[in-house]
Amino acid sequence: MRKILVFLSVVSFLSGFSLFAFGAEKIKFPTRAIKVIVPQSPGGAIDMEPRAMLPYLSKILGVDMLIENVPGAGGKMGLTKCWKSPPDGYTILYHGIPQSIMNEYLFTTEVKTREFTHIFALLNTNMILFVHPESYRSMEELARAAREKALAGGVPSPGSTSHICGLVIADKLGMKVNWIPFNSASEVLTGVAGKHLDFGITSTNSAQPLAAAGKIRPLLVFSQGPDNVFPDVPYPGKLGYQISTMSAIRGFVAPPKTPSHIVKILSNAMFKTAKNPEFIEWAQKRKIEISPLNSAEYRAATEKQYVLLENYKRFFKLQ
Repeated sequence: MRKILVFLSVVSFLSGFSLFAFGAEKIKFPTRAIKVIVPQSPGGAIDMEPRAMLPYLSKILGVDMLIENVPGAGGKMGLTKCWKSPPDGYTILYHGIPQSIMNEYLFTTEVKTREFTHIFALLNTNMILFVHPESYRSMEELARAAREKALAGGVPSPGSTSHICGLVIADKLGMKVNWIPFNSASEVLTGVAGKHLDFGITSTNSAQPLAAAGKIRPLLVFSQGPDNVFPDVPYPGKLGYQISTMSAIRGFVAPPKTPSHIVKILSNAMFKTAKNPEFIEWAQKRKIEISPLNSAEYRAATEKQYVLLENYKRFFKLQ
């Protein structure tokens, strides 16, 4: 009988220790390096932005933050890798909507963007159409040329926000375009600067450095009013084009069912980084307007993008 009581006491102690350890592990997150998947090649804004944040996040969280570029299939490869990762907070994704949502229309995929665990959105950015400086001088001049023969238009990937904006303006102005998708905005910019493309469309943040250097000429920014990065570049309404525009929201998500306490820890660290004077200075130099959203706000913005995409359904059979 005494042996049985001793055995039960040991079991009880071990059970209590196990629960204590579980609770401690819950509080300690993170205890090892965190991988951030970027679903594009290195070089574009969607790669540059998380890289700029990681040193600050690493310092706050006390662990290494590592970028893993997983380009391919309009971002599908990177999204799928994060989707299938354990929901433990050690693999997260930096991506943009509506492009990730577009994957659900363009490809056979198990990924549902709305079902990712939303952590923190960093910014909301517009798209811009540009040409080589020695090329077309206005949007009307470009459109007139594209009515006579098909032009080569570069976009970061099929179904990207840039691609959707391009399809809408080409339809509105009767332009003939051979769309050429790349793995990143930097490749589109290089293609236009090297005269390999007639025009390109990327985010304003991606285009800003080459525009400032005079290597590309912006013709149209896809916004409802003057853009923060390119305030002097005309927007559709200013040119009399009655079209709806769509901006890109970029931020961090985790695999579905990631625990809320992990989301809170990561989100708090990201908000602190977004308010860090050094990070703000970095963003201002690149004319990046930080527009932070918490987990709930980010999730709501994603749902709104699903609704907005209904207006673009007729463009979803991309060529």
